[in-house]
Amino acid sequence: MSKLRFDGKTVVVTGAGRGLGHAHTVMFAARGANVVVNDLAGADQAAEGISATGAQAVADGHDISTPEGAAGLARTAFDAFGSVDVLVNNAGVGRFAPFAEEKQADFDLIMKVNVAGIYHVTRAFWPHFVARGQGRVVNTTSPAGMLGNAGQAAYSMSKGAIYALTRSLAVEGAEHNISVSAIAPGAFTDMAAQSLTGHDATLARLREEMPSELVSPVVLYLAHETSPASGITLDAGGGRVGAFFTGSTLGIVDRALTPEVVAARWDEIIDRTGYEVLPDGNSLIALRRPAKD
Repeated sequence: MSKLRFDGKTVVVTGAGRGLGHAHTVMFAARGANVVVNDLAGADQAAEGISATGAQAVADGHDISTPEGAAGLARTAFDAFGSVDVLVNNAGVGRFAPFAEEKQADFDLIMKVNVAGIYHVTRAFWPHFVARGQGRVVNTTSPAGMLGNAGQAAYSMSKGAIYALTRSLAVEGAEHNISVSAIAPGAFTDMAAQSLTGHDATLARLREEMPSELVSPVVLYLAHETSPASGITLDAGGGRVGAFFTGSTLGIVDRALTPEVVAARWDEIIDRTGYEVLPDGNSLIALRRPAKD
């Protein structure tokens, strides 16, 4: 297999001053891409480090949680390189506490950055992708967003929203040749360290076994023009790559449905034998129709 390159391509990565985002930009640049390094802190230093290798990189310090900041990031990219081929929505924050103890300010910040940030940035670049008839978006959700985690209600909620946005934009973008996928990464980052405060042994193992550099190859594959992926979320961490998928059991159809019928047929409803993997929300309509004789 030939090496996947990004020569002549421009890639925008948010939250790229350090951690996962920085690892992504370094690998993109090493494979020929022009990179736009966005972050509120560390973007200049990160971009300078990439430029020192001979690659093309520019820094951007806009706050992507606002429409104005997202538009400013787009201007930085277009002014520097003229067009954009790939958008990697990596920026995110986490605040962790039991549900009853979560602070309103933390909830607001998580939703502003994790949800509104991805929404605003993607909207800032979407018309460009539509006009070009091509584009690739890689979002960052989380295992917590896919499966839930205790003590992470607001964070999990925000990451679940990213999964839903990814699925919707993949369907909408298909007619414009726009691919939209996501990763649910597992890596040692500042956020991971924050969520595991006091668990020193776990943190030490995470630091050793799950470097950010083992997530970036998955991002690059999803971002490459030869990848057939869209609408998919890959679990990536420690060298493992797996795919999450959304399905439905075959369930039951009963037009005389009552709570008692649900109770009596519960085992049938949750039976995963012969489940259906669904491409979008509308595909449930077929499952809800009574079976034909």
